[in-house]
Amino acid sequence: EMMMRRMWKCAVPAAALLALASCGKPAAEAEGTAKPADSAADVEAIKKLILDEGKGASTQDIDLTMSAYCNSPDFVLYEAGPYVVRGYDALKETYLAYFKAFPKAEVRAEDIQAYASGDTGFGFSLETWTFTTPDGKKREDLHRVTRGYRKVDGKWCVMHENDSIP
Repeated sequence: EMMMRRMWKCAVPAAALLALASCGKPAAEAEGTAKPADSAADVEAIKKLILDEGKGASTQDIDLTMSAYCNSPDFVLYEAGPYVVRGYDALKETYLAYFKAFPKAEVRAEDIQAYASGDTGFGFSLETWTFTTPDGKKREDLHRVTRGYRKVDGKWCVMHENDSIP
C-alpha cells in the first residue's frame, strides 16, 4: 500500500505537468519524444517559494508572502472552504485580513514536491498551520496545497493554487 501511495504521489503531478506543458502546442510538438528535463535550479526555486510563502505567513511579512505569487489579475486561489480568490490584489487583502484575525501563526511545510518544464511548474506540499484564535485558543489545521507556477521574466511565481483541508 505504501509503495502504491508513493507511485501515485509522483505519477499524478507528473501527468498534470505534462498535460499543462503541452497545452496549446501543435500536436506534432506536443507528442515529440524530446521533452525538456526538469531543471534542478527551477525545481529548487519552486520549493523555495513554498517555504518563503510559509515563512511570510508565519512572520506576517506581507511582502515575503506575496513574493511567491504572480502579480496578475488572472491569479486564482481555490481556498479551503467554499470560496475563490481571484487576482493578486484580492489575495493580498485576504492575507492582510488573516494576519489581523490571527496575529500569532506558524506555517510548516512538509512533503514538498516540485516539477518544472519550460515556463510551467507544478508543486505540492502538506502544510500545518498553527495559530491562536482571537479567544486565545490554539488551533492547528493540516492543508493539502497544490500550486501551478509560471516563469515570468526568469522568475517563478504561483499562478493557481488549490488549498484543501482533509
